[in-house]
Amino acid sequence: MALLTLTKADGYGKHLPDACVRCGYPAAILKIQTMSSVPSWAIILILFGGPLCWVLGVLLDKRKTVWLPLCEYHVYHWYWRKVTLAITGAIPVILGFIFCAGVEFKEWEPLAMLSLLCCYLSIPAWIILAIVLRLTSIRASKITKAAITLRGIAPEFIEALEGQHQRPFADVDQLVRERWRDKHGQSRLDDHIQEDDNDSR
Repeated sequence: MALLTLTKADGYGKHLPDACVRCGYPAAILKIQTMSSVPSWAIILILFGGPLCWVLGVLLDKRKTVWLPLCEYHVYHWYWRKVTLAITGAIPVILGFIFCAGVEFKEWEPLAMLSLLCCYLSIPAWIILAIVLRLTSIRASKITKAAITLRGIAPEFIEALEGQHQRPFADVDQLVRERWRDKHGQSRLDDHIQEDDNDSR
């Protein structure tokens, strides 16, 4: 995947080509998304630390709103990741409740011990899942006051973006050629191009 830098001058993505930033296919929607960026070491502290580390993460968090074109398949690129984390994050909580309820009844003690074991195993599994979902998503790698750099961008989209940047110069060249042809004829245009080629040599 490639990198994409959006600046305040280009409207943070308002003038991007109509191609999906994730796969390069024709875009179906221009999605407004708020991206956040937290240092890697702060993410580790947030995952394994306590409430004070969470406060530190909030203080270090930088946010920027961008406009990104997406195809129909990737419209919910971030949504399903959030839903997956929410559902799987509830599993340790449910297992914890089962353990607390099980210790109150002696006949439920085996179930309580099993739920406690599953709870301990599900927590690191959820952390690994959160890391994988983040690393495979379109995410901000750097945010400044006037720019944001995104990771997880399709190389095909970068090619479309470069083509969009080159297109205005091609349009101007075509316009000049057409006006010269209308005024002086095709032969004069060919002679003029040939003279330019000879001078450059």
